[in-house]
Amino acid sequence: MTTPPEAGPSSGLTLEERKARAIHLPDIPKEDIVIPGLLFALGAMTGCIRGGRMAGLRFAAENTHRAPTTMEGWYFYQKTKNYRVILGSIKGGAWRGLQLGGLGCLYVGWRDVGQYAGMKEWADILAGVGSGVVVSAVYRMPRRQVYQMMVLGAGFGLTTSLGRKFQVWMKEHVGEVK
Repeated sequence: MTTPPEAGPSSGLTLEERKARAIHLPDIPKEDIVIPGLLFALGAMTGCIRGGRMAGLRFAAENTHRAPTTMEGWYFYQKTKNYRVILGSIKGGAWRGLQLGGLGCLYVGWRDVGQYAGMKEWADILAGVGSGVVVSAVYRMPRRQVYQMMVLGAGFGLTTSLGRKFQVWMKEHVGEVK
């Protein structure tokens, strides 16, 4: 909640008046932020590892015909290779993080569409299947892989749905889960 400057604590307004003038953000469910955030973090980590490894291999392949012959040349070679690996790691992490974060946003969007359409129990599975179809269309996968992506998405949606049901069950039987 953000308060405009003219309604700050020293404005002479009461607490109720300040709360009435405050700017309120819409109530966004926690998992609508957590799912894309976690997928972005997972993508960034895997992208950093893969991007760094690929950049190191690319540098080695590009420079095999001119290997350094002096000690100073080897130091310069390793230093340059390390910089290229770091840059490749950052690029790969950013790209893969954006890909998986976007997939998480797509999943959350499909789930919200399913809930809006009245499919409370099936919204997660719809989101998984819909995300699988969109990813298959973007990458122009063959029909067999489209089916595999749909099954994979349905499995992810079912897992998410069961996790949410388990969390509700734990709240009812054990107490507040934080």
